[in-house]
Amino acid sequence: MKQLFIRIFGKPPKEYPAILVCLFMAGVIWFFNAMNKEYTTQIKYPVHFNFDEERLTSVGELPDKLKVNVTGQGWNLLKRSLYYNVKPVEIRTAGFAGKRFLTSPDLLPSFTAQMPELKVNYVISDSILVNLNRLVTKRVQLIADTSSFKAAAGYKIQYPITLTPAYTEVSGASSIIAKLPNSIKVTIPTNTLTGNFEEAVPLDFKEFGNLKFKNKSVVVGIKLIKLKEISVEVPIQVINAKGEVKLSDSVATIVLIVPEEQVATLKTDSISVVVDMKEVTDLNKPITLKVKNLPRGLEQYSIEPATTNLEKE
Repeated sequence: MKQLFIRIFGKPPKEYPAILVCLFMAGVIWFFNAMNKEYTTQIKYPVHFNFDEERLTSVGELPDKLKVNVTGQGWNLLKRSLYYNVKPVEIRTAGFAGKRFLTSPDLLPSFTAQMPELKVNYVISDSILVNLNRLVTKRVQLIADTSSFKAAAGYKIQYPITLTPAYTEVSGASSIIAKLPNSIKVTIPTNTLTGNFEEAVPLDFKEFGNLKFKNKSVVVGIKLIKLKEISVEVPIQVINAKGEVKLSDSVATIVLIVPEEQVATLKTDSISVVVDMKEVTDLNKPITLKVKNLPRGLEQYSIEPATTNLEKE
């Protein structure tokens, strides 16, 4: 390394600091000379579309930066490229009344007037859709999307489900608000509930377009009721029979599913299981058992066996 340094610079290693300073100063001089020259390049520059935001709104997203081809001194180009102490170019839409699409020639005067230290050659952009609508507000109801969740096995959802607030105000373009339904379903982030649910759910409905919601979120409250199984054995009764009828089963087991809080007061004495011989058309086929006088508040039930047969003599 020492020999290589001497071969290149003709100086021993003790001269390193002085040589490095010289190299640095040469680099600085080159940089300053380069920055004083004129260049043509492309820069992406921030823009702001100026319109009466209290009365109007854009149907779609407007770009916040546009690419332009410019010519200018290196310092000015560097300043604009780094966004140092610069303001976005204001594009006044009022000057384009009746036009929905702004082309490069439409945009060029705004850049030229607000970037005087540079020569703006042209705007590198496709046509920009500027679809401004009257800004309106609508009050909509918030409801829980019950298809987005379910209660875990052994539980049921207690209605009604609460949403706080129950209503919100939505602001946006009149053409979008006109298509907005009177109620919006809020999706619950948990698919299967294993306990009571009370959380703030963000109101983010991108499918409706560029809208602003007065509330950023809604607190959804869902309560679950615990269920319990109760088994009851009930004798099978035969009614409307002409003569004596013998069945292959004499007792049916009924499984009742009820809210746990109702178990203590549940009355099962009135439950009956019957075979109505008037409804039997084929004595050789299984006969469906009918359950009658089930107690109130029952969620569901099952019976075993569900059918029986006549015993042949």
